[in-house]
Amino acid sequence: MNKLEVYDFQGQKVTDSRVVAEMIGVQHKNLLQKIKGYEEILLSSKFSSVEFFIPNEYKDSKGEVEICKNY
Repeated sequence: MNKLEVYDFQGQKVTDSRVVAEMIGVQHKNLLQKIKGYEEILLSSKFSSVEFFIPNEYKDSKGEVEICKNY
């Protein structure tokens, strides 16, 4: 089993959605869709999704900017 990578992001301990997707064996885009659903549930419950999922960006192997989430 791989060790979960945790790092400091804007003063919070987080991990990257790309790492989680790889660890659980799903495509990153599918995990982002699930996270979006979680965010909708949190917002409807009057929680702020940024308390759990922090939007971020990275450059892919083609140099294009892609979306990921820190949490």
